[in-house]
Amino acid sequence: MKTVDLQELGKYLRKKGISPTKALNIIQRSVEQDKTRGPKFQWKMLRFTLYLWERHKEYRSDPPHKGLGKRIDTIKRLCKTTRYVDFYRAYSDEKFNYENECKRLADLVSEPRQRKYFNSKYFKLEGRQDKMAQPLIDKLR
Repeated sequence: MKTVDLQELGKYLRKKGISPTKALNIIQRSVEQDKTRGPKFQWKMLRFTLYLWERHKEYRSDPPHKGLGKRIDTIKRLCKTTRYVDFYRAYSDEKFNYENECKRLADLVSEPRQRKYFNSKYFKLEGRQDKMAQPLIDKLR
């Protein structure tokens, strides 16, 4: 690998139109600690898990595979559960607000940038050790 001095780096950044501030931000993001260990990430993934489990229950309900309802209906049903509220209180100091939490979860689930987290390596079927199959996750999402 070729060594680059600061003058070469400066020339490259000017040529590409990258400001020093933007370059520093890019470098900081790339060397920043892994964010998958923090409570914010854990809470997000727990919400995704609870959401997928709720969708899976809906998918398996009688009659089998009748189809899935609207995503927002599943989210509203999930946010009413004591399980969800208890987890919310464990991860947040704020007072639980049903309407706000429904909106936040709906926005989070539908956000295109979150698609990469709906991966079978992150989810197991409820009450089992089996990983959730990717085609099932794609259908439930």
